[in-house]
Amino acid sequence: MPRRSTSRLTIRRGTAPFAIKDKEGDGFNGIGLGGFVRAPEKFQKCRASAKVTVADDFVTVVVPCPVPEGEEVKRRQDTVWAGDAVEIFIRPDPSKAVDYHYAVNAAGLTSAGKIVDGTGVKEWTSGFTGVCKDDEKGFTVGFRIPR
Repeated sequence: MPRRSTSRLTIRRGTAPFAIKDKEGDGFNGIGLGGFVRAPEKFQKCRASAKVTVADDFVTVVVPCPVPEGEEVKRRQDTVWAGDAVEIFIRPDPSKAVDYHYAVNAAGLTSAGKIVDGTGVKEWTSGFTGVCKDDEKGFTVGFRIPR
């Protein structure tokens, strides 16, 4: 398969242009998914983008995550979900309810899962690698996913 790349794929984050109020203490009403509110302008200006490269053996995703002035990156090592993280979902065949979920947090912790018809598959191992590196604007997350 030839190598393809796109550098203009925009990732919609929870911070731009809307934040989702879905946790106790942030205005969540306890019903459904919570409410949506417009995120402050500084978060909208710093939204993440991604470069996706598809090669013979791997899909590579690089996500620069700029951090607005006055904000700090939350690096927690207790779980991948405790702190700032990037997660992606891939559905190779839109006609099948099989999704692959990958996450890397700002401390470099990773998580991967296969979901079939909405249920996680416990016996699955991904073989993906994820990294997080600081840069002058915030941090950058990289995923290397076997095809």
